Amino acid sequence: MASIGWSRGRTIGKGAEGIVTLATTHNNFSIAVKSSLFSCSKSLQKEREFLNEFQDCSQIIRCFGADVTKEDNNILYNILLEYAIGGNLAHRIGKKSGLPDFEVKKYSKSILLGLRVVHGRGFVHGDNKPHNILLVGTEKTAKIADLHDDKLSKQAEDFLNKCVDRDPHSRWTADLLLNHPFLSSDNNDVHQRKRKELKLVDLCNSTELKRLTNKRRRKLVERC
Repeated sequence: MASIGWSRGRTIGKGAEGIVTLATTHNNFSIAVKSSLFSCSKSLQKEREFLNEFQDCSQIIRCFGADVTKEDNNILYNILLEYAIGGNLAHRIGKKSGLPDFEVKKYSKSILLGLRVVHGRGFVHGDNKPHNILLVGTEKTAKIADLHDDKLSKQAEDFLNKCVDRDPHSRWTADLLLNHPFLSSDNNDVHQRKRKELKLVDLCNSTELKRLTNKRRRKLVERC
C-alpha cells in the first residue's frame, strides 16, 4: 500500500467503477484519487497492477500507489494517480470544436508512443478513446489512462505486427491479413459449429435414431 498522505477534495469524475476526486498530498501536491467500495474493487485493483507495469512509460498516466480508507462507514479502495490539469482529450476537442494540426500531431505522437509500449509488452488497451486520454501539466501532454489487463494472444500479436510492419515489402496485404490464423480461426470455428448443428439435425430426423433406446440415443447425440 502507498505511504502517501493525502486529503480528499471535490469530485472531478464518475464512472462504473467508482468516483475520481481531486486530492492534495501532505506536501501540497495535487493528485487524482480513483475510489470504489473495497468489496467491489477487483477491477480497480487490477487497473493498479496493470499501471505498475508501465511506470517507466511517460505516455501513460502515473500511479503513485494505493491505499484503503474508511469514510462515512464505507471501506474504500483508492488508487493514487497523476492529476491531469488539462482534463481529457474529448473535452479539449469539444471546447475548441476541433483541433489545429500542431495539436493533432502532438497528441497523436504521444498516444502512438504509449500504445507501442503497451502492445510491445503483449497487452492491448480495450477502451482507447478521447475520454481516456488525459492532458497533463502546463504543456498538456497527452497520456493514456483507464488501462485494463487485456492480454493479447500470440496470434493477435502476430496479426498486429503484420499490419504495422514498417517495411512496405514485408507488410501484409489486405488479402493476406484476411487469411491470417487470427481471423480465419473464427471462421473455422463457425463452420465447425454449423457442421455439427447440421449433423445433429440430420441425426435427430433419421429413422435409425428413432429405433434406438433412450440411453443409446443420448450417447449418440453427445458424440456429435
